[in-house]
Amino acid sequence: LWPGDILHTYAVAAMLAFWFRRWPPRKLIELGLVAAAVQFAVAGVFGIYEPLQTRAQVTTLTAKRDAGTVLSQSEAAVLARASQFAARQAAAVRQHQMRVAAEDRARSGSSNDWVKAQIGKSVDRLGIDELFSIWEAAFTMLLGAALFKLRILQGQRPRAFLAWMTLAAYAFAVPLRVLGAYEATRFTSDPQFSWATDELARLGMTLGHVGLIHLLLGTALGARLLKPFVAAGRTALTIYVLQSILLLWVLFPPFGFALYGKLSWMPMMLVSAGVDLALLGLAMLWVRRFQIAPVEWAWRSAVAGQRLPFRRAVLML
Repeated sequence: LWPGDILHTYAVAAMLAFWFRRWPPRKLIELGLVAAAVQFAVAGVFGIYEPLQTRAQVTTLTAKRDAGTVLSQSEAAVLARASQFAARQAAAVRQHQMRVAAEDRARSGSSNDWVKAQIGKSVDRLGIDELFSIWEAAFTMLLGAALFKLRILQGQRPRAFLAWMTLAAYAFAVPLRVLGAYEATRFTSDPQFSWATDELARLGMTLGHVGLIHLLLGTALGARLLKPFVAAGRTALTIYVLQSILLLWVLFPPFGFALYGKLSWMPMMLVSAGVDLALLGLAMLWVRRFQIAPVEWAWRSAVAGQRLPFRRAVLML
């Protein structure tokens, strides 16, 4: 669960996005949408259109061959390439299954096996896939910077603007997310439309969430409902680290509660929700007494090059 550390991705991406901080919002949005546009174009052409075209060709040519018609050299080449591609796919599936089985053995073995598996997964994260993750994160940060400069992230735009933005974003993204969930749960090797639209759907959903949160904060009831999450925001890095420690080094490893491989989907979701609620409660208790969380304090002290005071929160009487 959660191998590697996404903070590495974000840190490198932030160093890249930093150089564009002075750009105006329009240019930031244009550049920020590059990743989504590239994914849409590349996945659309090479991941969806071409495979579907090839599949249709193979079906037609196979029927033609089975009917006794002699195929031309180019037609035979199409079937040969399709056969080779299918063989590579089958080999990739077998290799993936072997990796999954090996990880299951390591995660269910000794404590030493677990530690080695975790280190291995963390190192694997630094491969070519990490470059794509950094690419995606950096361009998303540029969009975030644009939204900040447009005063959208701060919720400083008129409520009517936020309402229309929220409706438009959800109207665009929710159907794509539903389609993506449907395709993902079919567990087939068929080309999926979501391969091309995932990034656009993610950005749209995020924009909708931003608008909805600010609309809720503009009401008394909404502000009360969201108030507990203020504590999570003030202790975000600490509860992130605590979550990783609890799940990776307490609940699931063999030297902890050894839950790996013993839970189905629903129990795992309940464990996840329970951990999140517990950490939220802990954050709420912490900010009542302190203004800064432990990991945030350690990080800022390291950046400042000195031990900063562990400030206590001012209690309102």
